[in-house]
Amino acid sequence: MPDFLKRESCFCCYCGDFATECDHVIPVSWYQRTLKRRRTSKRKDEVVLSCSSCNQIIKNNLVCSLGTRAAFVAERLAIVHRKRLSSPHWDTSEMDELEGRILRKVSAMQMKKSLIINRIRHCNI
Repeated sequence: MPDFLKRESCFCCYCGDFATECDHVIPVSWYQRTLKRRRTSKRKDEVVLSCSSCNQIIKNNLVCSLGTRAAFVAERLAIVHRKRLSSPHWDTSEMDELEGRILRKVSAMQMKKSLIINRIRHCNI
């Protein structure tokens, strides 16, 4: 990760999760295909912080504006996690009736669903 990005916030610019990678706004593969040269840039205007999940979702798609890229990520997150997002919501009275292993599984499912919803909301800001 470039030094100038280490000094900035450590959150994904798309979903708000913890950033672990740099995303090239103009993909390196695009440079290689169109300009017939090898170029990897670390300039501030060409690289943004992202989590590995968002970086994998975008891959080498040429979506130039950050707003459009964030909308693209939100759409893909909704598709990838559609099963979890369609799971029912459990309120506290229903959770009180559960015990043991099923309670832990349902609680974990609700937590993951909440995290995914927050990531998608952050993309749409």
